[in-house]
Amino acid sequence: MSLSRQLWLTVILVTLTSFTGGFAISLLSTQSYLEQQLHRKNIDSANSLAHSISQLSKDPVTIGLQIAALFDSGQYETISITSPDGRVITERVQDRVDITVPEWFVDLFPIRAEPGQAQISDSWMHFGVIKVVSQTRLAHLALWNQAETLLLWFLAAGLSCGLIGMLMLQRIKKPLSTMVEQAEAITERRFLTISEPRIPELRSIARATNDMIRRLHNRAIEETARLETLHKQINYDPVTGLANREYFMNRLAEIVGGGDTPDHAGEKEAAPGTSISGEDVTPGVSARVVAGSGDEAPAAPGTGSEVAATASATEGASTGATAASEGDEAAIPAEGIEAAPEVIIPVERGQLIAPNENGKAVAEPDQEEAVREHIAAEASKRQNGILFLVRLNNLQEINQKLGRTETNNLLRQVAALMGKTAAEASSDNESSASLAARLNGSDFALLIPDMDDAGRIANQLTRELTALSLQTGEAVKDLYHIGAVRYQRGDKLGELFAKADLALSTAEQTGVNAWHAIAAQPGHPPAPAVNIGDWRHIFKDAFAEDRFTLALYPVVGRSGAPLHQEAFVRMQAQRNGGWLEAGDFVNIAVRLSLTGPLDMAVIRHAIESLQSGTDDLAVNLSIETVANWEFRNKLAALLGQFPDLCRRLWIEVPEYGAFRKFEAFRDFCHTFGSLGCRTGIEHFGHQFSELRQLTGLGLGYIKVDAAFVHGIHQNKNNQRFLKNLCRLAHDQGVVVIALGAQAEAERKALVKLGFDGVTGPGIR
Repeated sequence: MSLSRQLWLTVILVTLTSFTGGFAISLLSTQSYLEQQLHRKNIDSANSLAHSISQLSKDPVTIGLQIAALFDSGQYETISITSPDGRVITERVQDRVDITVPEWFVDLFPIRAEPGQAQISDSWMHFGVIKVVSQTRLAHLALWNQAETLLLWFLAAGLSCGLIGMLMLQRIKKPLSTMVEQAEAITERRFLTISEPRIPELRSIARATNDMIRRLHNRAIEETARLETLHKQINYDPVTGLANREYFMNRLAEIVGGGDTPDHAGEKEAAPGTSISGEDVTPGVSARVVAGSGDEAPAAPGTGSEVAATASATEGASTGATAASEGDEAAIPAEGIEAAPEVIIPVERGQLIAPNENGKAVAEPDQEEAVREHIAAEASKRQNGILFLVRLNNLQEINQKLGRTETNNLLRQVAALMGKTAAEASSDNESSASLAARLNGSDFALLIPDMDDAGRIANQLTRELTALSLQTGEAVKDLYHIGAVRYQRGDKLGELFAKADLALSTAEQTGVNAWHAIAAQPGHPPAPAVNIGDWRHIFKDAFAEDRFTLALYPVVGRSGAPLHQEAFVRMQAQRNGGWLEAGDFVNIAVRLSLTGPLDMAVIRHAIESLQSGTDDLAVNLSIETVANWEFRNKLAALLGQFPDLCRRLWIEVPEYGAFRKFEAFRDFCHTFGSLGCRTGIEHFGHQFSELRQLTGLGLGYIKVDAAFVHGIHQNKNNQRFLKNLCRLAHDQGVVVIALGAQAEAERKALVKLGFDGVTGPGIR
């Protein structure tokens, strides 16, 4: 029962109790008083009338006139004179007086007044006895009027007390409602503090709750900070703050070995079809990558050449230079460095949900051929990039000349330079995030997706590294060499690093502070120009005919039972044609600002799938749609029509996009979470510096990026990091799912670490 009902019930009970008691006491007292007054009146009237008659003659007419004078006033019920022998000399009796008093009230409160009697004398003789009885109906009328007055007074008092109580209750309910919202926020993993109310009892409760919230929030921040520190210790170089070799190789394996680098502004999962390559760099190649080189023949600083070269690696590694000691250095983040999220590519084909069919005519063969060329061109453009290797020459000699402190400062300056270059490349192409890393003491790597022109970046690095070399004076003249190679999806890491090592060796042979890039191979021709307007027509027809479908892949829980189905969008570029994978058209949809209609189509097909099946379903929304109020409200209105299905729908946004447009993502979590959907982040783990912003969003789940999952059963450092991540997420009620699991050993290790779900090529 609500407080307001309890209040009114209390007021009613108190009013009834007070009224009943007061009414009974008041009326009984008034009844007794009226009886006494009537009795005295009877006596007084009898004495007065007896005295008057005693002084007059005793003839019947005179006596009758005296009695009539008093009786006709209407206040008396009976007046009679009785002789000493009991004979009635005269008697007047008034008929019943009609009044508005109910009979039940008269019966409930009867008024019985004793009649007044007096002796009448005739000279010295006893003439008779006069008896006077006053009318009681008038007394009942007075008693009834008093009862009405009491009733009205108690009703008014009860209503006034109730209204005053409601006002006081509203004052109490306001801080109570705030405390309820605070408690609900805790269940949604949002930490809110409230102002302390003026009511002492509520103030103590609010103070205790606020203290608890602050402790929980501080604990979450501390855990996040510790996890961020652990993340940097495991995945970043402690001296330069760049990504370390293991982290870089995992990221590169995802991008090159079969994954995509989807657009961060409107990211969709790429479709299955190619398994992720697990091939690592061969020992011979690895030696060439990480080792330092000896002195080279003189050449003009900053010169570079870009010529075709074979993919085979030359045997034998140059003599290695010993890196400066790094063990005592603290991790220093490189400005602007962000790791690009990858896309998980399952091995097996997914289950397709057939779309609706329309009777539109089939395109001409020439048009289909043009579409295929456009698709190939876009896929080629999206799936390539440049890998740069930068080697600092004779690092041991530099350490001896400059000293350990200055050498470390030099390494930090080189790292900051490469981090700045990676950040600028990412800002130029928002669809991809570049990555800089330190592979060992003297070798650095720079990965720039979606780029064909290696010369521009190489010349920029040459100018800035040469300027850095001049700052050291005469101590360091031959500071660096740069090798660059173009990559495409499907390249093997061993062959790719062999070509990169060959490019670096060629640069070392070219001269001082030189660079060299290996051009595209015949099997990797440059992408032809694409008319983006043609894609606009393709999307227009696809939206009109609803040529979209979803491919489903399982996400299993700790016991191996299905947790939900992962949905990947497919599109038919032409009616009756093949189905395009998401990676073939999502980036184009972003450039055409069509992610909103595309996500609407995804949600509609997700609703159809939920209606026809029993499993939960996870879909990915682009951050551009999330940040677009119009389409986001349309999605919310559509899902609002299916509240029962919303509880089975998982909606996720890529980590890169979520932090890039964080306010829109915060509102997205609130809007879709209130509908009953589970909101989450996919490809999680690359931006731990922003992790504390997620505290209080009410996230339902996170999907940890595959770069942290690969080989987890053999990686003790990542095991420690992921175990702490799971504990922190579980403390906030967040479900943790791993992406990209390729083997049963990985799945078992992830479950042991505390993951709630696993997906990837190795999950059937």
